[in-house]
Amino acid sequence: MTTRIERLVQQLDDSTGPSYDARAALIDIGPNAVPALVDALPSLGGFGQLTARTASPIPTRTGKSTGPRPGSTWSKSPAPGPY
Repeated sequence: MTTRIERLVQQLDDSTGPSYDARAALIDIGPNAVPALVDALPSLGGFGQLTARTASPIPTRTGKSTGPRPGSTWSKSPAPGPY
């Protein structure tokens, strides 16, 4: 049986709307999504891997998190308009 998190992770490879919606949902789920994201990384294509990295607090080689900071809304709001 596929869990909701696994279904969302599988959608990350789609470079159209579903991947962005899945990314937002995984960010909302938070740390509980990390094991499924890590397990899926080898099976995802390039776009899916990049999307997975931005949807989780998986540390980079520098030790810094690539995911949003707690309380951050950068992934939930539209980009600011031109100044």
